[in-house]
Amino acid sequence: MSTEVTEATQRTQSGRGLPAQFPPSLNALSHKIIGAAFEVHTQLGPALREKIYEEALVSELRSAGLGVEQQLLVRAAYRGRALPIQTIDLVVERSIVLGVRSVRALTDTDHAQVLGHITFARFPLGLLMNFACPHLRDGIYRKINFPMHTSPLVGVLGLQASPSSSASSVLPL
Repeated sequence: MSTEVTEATQRTQSGRGLPAQFPPSLNALSHKIIGAAFEVHTQLGPALREKIYEEALVSELRSAGLGVEQQLLVRAAYRGRALPIQTIDLVVERSIVLGVRSVRALTDTDHAQVLGHITFARFPLGLLMNFACPHLRDGIYRKINFPMHTSPLVGVLGLQASPSSSASSVLPL
């Protein structure tokens, strides 16, 4: 079998659009995150502000033993020039970006923001969750950046938790 045919066959897994080499550990982690989100939605319902869901989700994830960082600051450079700092609301286990929303309907901008965060900061997976949905399962979207993609002209200089966050390390990426 030719290399092209093999690569094309491996591009998707069970017809769901996932790359064949997508790490099973990320699927397991995203499953835990979604389970925690379902628990928060079951307890609180669909009618609250985003920040309430975010804080409840952080609490649920941490009680499950997962590392959660809030308000991560990403500093990048474009053609050697520093760009303004970008803030990522939630990152779980330094692997998955979470976009928490509580709106009547998600917009293209909401989707683009999560996709932009995972591409810009080189994370493999993002989850966009709209807690305003009567059934949370209708408001969860996966954004995949695998294999890792980023612009060749943009380099991430590091990640740092904001001063209001509990962590304060800078990560080289």
